[in-house]
Amino acid sequence: MQTLTLAMIVKNEEKNLPRVLSTITKICSEIIIVDTGSTDRTVDIAESFGATVIKTVWENDFAKARNLSIKDAKSDWILWLDGDDFVPLESIPHIEELVQRKPDCVYAFTVKNERPNGTGTEFLQARMFPNHRGLYFERPVHEQVMLSALRIGLSMVPSTAWVEHHGYADPAEMKQKAERNVTILQANLEIYGDDAVTFVEIGDSYSIMGDQDEADSWYRKTIALPHAERQLPDVVSQAWMGLGNSANVSLQFEEAQRCFNKVIQLCPGRIDLYYNLAVTYEKQDMFQEATDSLMQIFTTPVQKVKVGVDIRQAKIRGGMKLIRILLRWGNEQLLREKIAFLLAEFPDRLEILNVCAAGLYMLEEYTESIRLFNRTMSERPEGNIDALIGLTMIFITAGKDDLALRQIENGQEQFANNCRYLLFRTLFSNDFNGLNQFKCAEIESERSYLRDLFRLEFPMESILAVAIPDEA
Repeated sequence: MQTLTLAMIVKNEEKNLPRVLSTITKICSEIIIVDTGSTDRTVDIAESFGATVIKTVWENDFAKARNLSIKDAKSDWILWLDGDDFVPLESIPHIEELVQRKPDCVYAFTVKNERPNGTGTEFLQARMFPNHRGLYFERPVHEQVMLSALRIGLSMVPSTAWVEHHGYADPAEMKQKAERNVTILQANLEIYGDDAVTFVEIGDSYSIMGDQDEADSWYRKTIALPHAERQLPDVVSQAWMGLGNSANVSLQFEEAQRCFNKVIQLCPGRIDLYYNLAVTYEKQDMFQEATDSLMQIFTTPVQKVKVGVDIRQAKIRGGMKLIRILLRWGNEQLLREKIAFLLAEFPDRLEILNVCAAGLYMLEEYTESIRLFNRTMSERPEGNIDALIGLTMIFITAGKDDLALRQIENGQEQFANNCRYLLFRTLFSNDFNGLNQFKCAEIESERSYLRDLFRLEFPMESILAVAIPDEA
């Protein structure tokens, strides 16, 4: 029987560590955990699961800490995890089967970066490898073992195992990690030189931080690297995606389309690009092209790639955008057809149910619209702003203004800091209180959303007068 070592690096993971260790340790003969300075109960929890804990000082180098965790491993195979990972029970048999295979390759798992509301990126990552002296981690951020594996002739083989990662759910935390990563990556540029992976990681980090000009400069550096497209097409596709999104924002539609076409050429399995391409068409009122592009999200075979692709969110956002575009287009036949398609495809996604209910309202199918809005409101009574707005619109259409006003009043406390609610409220009063906490671009985005779904118009001059200027 071959054996498996679990290797981890952690710091202050007392909340997450029991979750990850509760499933995977049942099939591990050895657990090695490197602690980089925890001040909570992390070490005690690790030791309670039988782990050997190595305490070390954090030196801004994930690879160095990771290599310490595998240095004295005794098993045939090594599996590395993070403290905020979780291995679902359904994945355990797949890993057990891999352990008994000949240790002559590196196995890639599907990593699902979990985010709120059941979305998050998915990508392939080398997670399990033979216990071989020639295998070690490189790169101080987003460390990887495959560089050394390739040097000794081992290839990466996709497996059916998967891991959930829960470290990217909080936007504020993501920004902090991006700032940390930029600092470490730029400090090591001399070591890694002209490297596509490093350049894209810096670009993505700046994008998360909100500095798109700096992000774009690193994306261009990535694309300019000789042989990068041939050797790392998935990585280079990420640079083209970033540049395409920037071109969309600056209304350079021909450039955006050129960038997204490069993504298709390099990485045809990236279904998220079809949403971005649809936005390019939508901004030009090319509704048929936008609709066709969004349907590609649902018809293109999904392929796991080596960069993060939010497959679930691409489909949910794509469905919501599809209804908005068809409402703007006024194509009632297609609207009915796509509402039926989405309700069959996503029978339990409340965001989809709400947007379909709005579509049915505009088609004057009020009974079915009310049924869907009431269903989502009963399943999510808190925070369901779209159902509240939808039901209010139905009351107005039915001439029940008193019920509409009561509906708005009922949301006052719950949605006091919700831009969409505060904007919608201006239709019933001259009260612009609360909108001064939002930038003009945020308000314009919400206005566009409500205009598309319900053809609503707002007193924008008065609203924008109290909003925060975008440049502030």
